[in-house]
Amino acid sequence: MRKVIQTEIFSADVLLARVLNFNLIEDRGFISSVSENFQLGFGVINDIPLSIPAHIHKKNTRVIDTTSEFIYVISGQLQCCILDNYSNEVQKVKLTSNMALLQLTGGHAFKILPGTKYFEIKQGPYLGKYADKEVFDDTCK
Repeated sequence: MRKVIQTEIFSADVLLARVLNFNLIEDRGFISSVSENFQLGFGVINDIPLSIPAHIHKKNTRVIDTTSEFIYVISGQLQCCILDNYSNEVQKVKLTSNMALLQLTGGHAFKILPGTKYFEIKQGPYLGKYADKEVFDDTCK
């Protein structure tokens, strides 16, 4: 299961993000710990059918103080610059087809090449453009 994690990006001892390569999936499970504010599971079912019983998720009040994001590249190329919680550049990564970034904290900048198809998932509700983010023009050049 952990094989899908290509890179974990830290600042000091804080996990900022994971770069995932879904071309490496061999089993099923969750890569996130139970305490993380964004849970990510994946799977490949090879030999025996899998049945998951019908269920409804119970309502729970959760307190989340940061916005996590999941960016998945369907095809093409997306270049990411990962920032720590103080807007310092930590690492640059390139995502190609069937790869993803799970950013738990910190920040980022993206350069998305023409012809790229991707999707993004993050917690809501949406607060409006720039209401929940601080923009840095001089970072990640």
